[in-house]
Amino acid sequence: MKKIIVYLFLVLIIVLAIIYRDDITNYVTNNIVKQEKEEKIKYNDYSKKKDYAYVAITNDLKIKNKDEIRNIFYTILDSGED
Repeated sequence: MKKIIVYLFLVLIIVLAIIYRDDITNYVTNNIVKQEKEEKIKYNDYSKKKDYAYVAITNDLKIKNKDEIRNIFYTILDSGED
């Protein structure tokens, strides 16, 4: 009898997950995957804070193209972050 109740409970959970899969997917993508975190870079005494022709210091850590990847790497390395 106990096995039948557990089996029916699991089937109910699976059916509800199939019915509400769009709502579950939207919730997970909006609240868990796409969390916007404000990242602050802390500069230490060894930081030069100097821009060069090839790379520059940036405050925006969102990657949009290849040049911004270089700028973000340079900013992190120049800041002396651990």
